[in-house]
Amino acid sequence: MDIVQSRDYVDMSNYVTNGEWSFVGTRIVRNEVQYPIGPAVYPDVTVYVTMRRRILYYMLNIILLIAYLMFEVDGLCGRSAEDIVPILSR
Repeated sequence: MDIVQSRDYVDMSNYVTNGEWSFVGTRIVRNEVQYPIGPAVYPDVTVYVTMRRRILYYMLNIILLIAYLMFEVDGLCGRSAEDIVPILSR
């Protein structure tokens, strides 16, 4: 069996954009491996897809969410750190 690379690019017509990741690029590499057990050559085609995480998405959805939850929990407790310090110093 022989695997043949039909084109030098990845068809991105079905690619759906994402808010968290940005598409950087692709590359296709054809490899041939010959194992010591025999003379046969085993080909494969490897497709590399490179993507980059968008920092703004990470900041808005992770960091700001954690900060918001920290203030909400502080408000739900009824007493803030400033209210607790005088009680402990008595």
